[in-house]
Amino acid sequence: MYKELGFSKSNLPYKGHIPDLQLTRKDGTALYPTKDIAYSIMKFENHKADKVYNVISDEQSLPQFQMLLPLYQLGYKQIAKNLHHYAYGLVELQGRKMSGRKAIYITSDEYYDETKVRARMAKKASSKGKEESMDWEEEEEILTAVTLASTRFPLVETDPQKKIVLDLDRELDFRRNAGPFVLYAHARTCGIINRVKEEKNVEPSLDIDFSLLAEDQLSIEIAHHIDSFEEELKSAALEMNPSKIASWCNNLAQYFMKYYENNPILSADKPLMKARLLMVAIIQKGLKTGLSLLGIPPVDRI
Repeated sequence: MYKELGFSKSNLPYKGHIPDLQLTRKDGTALYPTKDIAYSIMKFENHKADKVYNVISDEQSLPQFQMLLPLYQLGYKQIAKNLHHYAYGLVELQGRKMSGRKAIYITSDEYYDETKVRARMAKKASSKGKEESMDWEEEEEILTAVTLASTRFPLVETDPQKKIVLDLDRELDFRRNAGPFVLYAHARTCGIINRVKEEKNVEPSLDIDFSLLAEDQLSIEIAHHIDSFEEELKSAALEMNPSKIASWCNNLAQYFMKYYENNPILSADKPLMKARLLMVAIIQKGLKTGLSLLGIPPVDRI
């Protein structure tokens, strides 16, 4: 039956002995699995769904798998084949143990609010003594983007089945692997493109001498990385693993920082400037696409 459901011994979602599924108590009253089976059928039939994904922690891998067998035996073979469990690891805060049973926890709203407060304080500290032409709406847009990058990125950069430990100090770091770091890299690409346009009246264009990029090993590596995006996206979708996209974005941001440090743009002669500007524009598009897929709004400045 496992094979008919699309599983083999090597890719069963639950490892170990699979016990029999108990559907009722001794007095005949229904247990949760019975209700879940009925609810699963309703999801498909009421919503005319082709596939259904139950997003529940990896602790529920056994019950979710057990539910497929009675569905199949009851004749709902297509529903059993198209009912998927998206398992994720537990989320904890650095230095703080949480327990649902003891009601010791922090809500996502509380975490988001605390992150936004810290992001606001960090922005004020970084802008001390600087003149900024930014209105309130733009500032709020940027703070919201930074907050989303700090809260969403750590949830998707970790393999779904591994435990996620959130560390506010790390998640708000613009200098190392974190959501704001990727967001900052995107903003830098926008700033470079705008500056070259204003000061040199040059915009990204395919009308360049590509041999100038072919001579640079780093440009070749970046091109290969950009080219890998489609495969990474397919793999992330098939495996239900968004960490592949987060990792791809983070690596591209690192590539950009290295590229910008080693390839001056404004001071280069015009043919080389245009070639390097196109590379920055390609990186910008890649970061923008990746961030958008992860639900993080890419902003033009930070």
